Amino acid sequence: MKKLIAPALLILASTIHAQMPAMSEEEMARMMNMMDGLASCIGQLDEQHLEQLGKQAEAHEREIAGLCAAGKRNAAQAKEQSYARKFMADPEYKKIMQCGEAAQSMLPDMPGLDPENDDQHVCDDM
Repeated sequence: MKKLIAPALLILASTIHAQMPAMSEEEMARMMNMMDGLASCIGQLDEQHLEQLGKQAEAHEREIAGLCAAGKRNAAQAKEQSYARKFMADPEYKKIMQCGEAAQSMLPDMPGLDPENDDQHVCDDM
């Protein structure tokens, strides 16, 4: 993951610069400093723990899909909300969130991540 950070940040910077050609050198330098801070923050994350979280998320997604396919919507929704609370309480997840909004795009799109959002049902996203 750490090997991908620098190229990703460079691509992001060049993409932003291409979309905003009027950006001054000072603004570009400030943006690069922000990206360096983000890269430093991300570099402090526990990569093995993040991989473990990813594997758990994949297993959880399979379990939810099975419940939805079996018509057990209420059980799937309850399990998803419980998992979302547990995931959001994980210290490594909290570190990612502290790294900034840009780090959120690294996380998988997880329906039901907001356990307080009752308007969305986990089975409707599958």
